[in-house]
Order: sequence, then C-alpha cells, then structure tokens
Amino acid sequence: MANKEVARRETDSVAILPADLAGDWGTESVDSTDIVIPKLLLMHPTSELVQGASAQGGDLVRSTDNVKLGDKNKPVKLIPFMMFKTWVENKFKDGQYRWDHERPYTAENSNDAWEYELNGDKWKRQKALNFYALLLQDIASSDGFPLPIKLQFKSASLKAGRVLANHFGVCKMMKKPPVIKIFNIGSELVKGDKNTYQVFTVAVGENSTIEQMQACKSWYTTISESIGKVKDHNVSDAETIADDGKVDVGDY
Repeated sequence: MANKEVARRETDSVAILPADLAGDWGTESVDSTDIVIPKLLLMHPTSELVQGASAQGGDLVRSTDNVKLGDKNKPVKLIPFMMFKTWVENKFKDGQYRWDHERPYTAENSNDAWEYELNGDKWKRQKALNFYALLLQDIASSDGFPLPIKLQFKSASLKAGRVLANHFGVCKMMKKPPVIKIFNIGSELVKGDKNTYQVFTVAVGENSTIEQMQACKSWYTTISESIGKVKDHNVSDAETIADDGKVDVGDY
C-alpha cells in the first residue's frame, strides 16, 4: 500500500507541475531497457513464499513486489500484446531440476535434445510460450502508469499457453491485433504420476475497449524497438523450479 500511495502522489504531482518544471528532464540517459518487467508467478508447494506462509499454492503473484493478483477462485484479467518462444534450461541441483537460464527458441535449435549432460552436470530443457500483457487493473488505475507483466507457460502449463498462442495465430489470419480480447488467467491443482502440482488456466473473456488496446499498443511499440534488450525480472530459482520435474515433449 505504501508503494501505491507514493505512486499516486507522484502521478498527482505531475498533473499540477508548473510550466518551468514540465518535461522529462533528468532522464536523458534512460531508455526502455532500464525498465524491469515483472513476471506473473504461479505458487507451488516449493515456492519460497509458500514455504514462508506468505502465499498459498495456486496463488498468482507479481514477482517484483510479491503482491497477490489472483488465485483459482479469482482469475487475473489481462490483455496479452506480444508473444515469443524460449528454451528454459533447468540444471540438476540439490536433488531436483532448477531453473538456470533461458535462450531464444529458433528454427535452428528446435530439435535440441530435451535431456543432456554438460561438464558433468545433468540438464533438462523445456519449451516455453511467453507473453507480455497489461493487467486490466493497472490500465484502469489512476495510481501511476500501467507496466507490462510477463507470463510464461511451460511443462504442464504449456497446454494453457497454447490457448493464448492459438488466439495470436487466429488474429494473424484475420489480420487483427491480439489485444482485441481480454483473458482470464487462473490456476488449478492437477494430479501427476507421482504427486500433485499447480498449473495455469486460460479462458477467453470479453472484448477489449479502445482505451485498453491503445495502452497495449503503446507498450508493444516500446518493447518492439528494444527487442533483445528488455529486462525481465530475475526471480530466485526457488520460485521457478520446473513445474513437476518432468520434460514436456509436446509441440508448440
């Protein structure tokens, strides 16, 4: 709440700046690459926040401030405006595979091995569908400027990510931008071969308004001009352990 109050005061003060203080002076060396984009994290039993009793399994949390945005009963409403694919590289450590780094998924590396060893270490890689989106609550808020959030679907959640990917594909065929629709992002508990785990859910919602689409277009343009330079929030590997320890062998 303190951060939101500061943002509100900053926004209010901008509105009443006198002419001699107007403008973005003092930010000459800043560009879009200096903005850190948070991730929408799905809480698992092994997540640090769950272990510390600050969140529950299935909660949807913003990575930069650990604020809960939704859960299985209250989905997060957002508008995705950009999609890209990556390989998620998981290194075997402390008895399980943990997130280590990511790299772009390309036609040239699309047939890379799912499991491999490197310098004596065991690795598993996963396909991931990634999206940048704007939260509806941020677009509607007067407490500052809307900041995108990153969604990542991999392993058992890859199926949910394909719902968004299909939407992007249909929009391309129809020659329409993907921001025409609002989506509801939730979670559910599923049972695997050895244990239960949380996965994302995706459901299409209502049509976006012109104002909402314009906000998304602004960020699409900003990020497109800085491809490869945009910074995603680096999250502790305890928050990004491979969903269920398995390798998803499905196609995009």
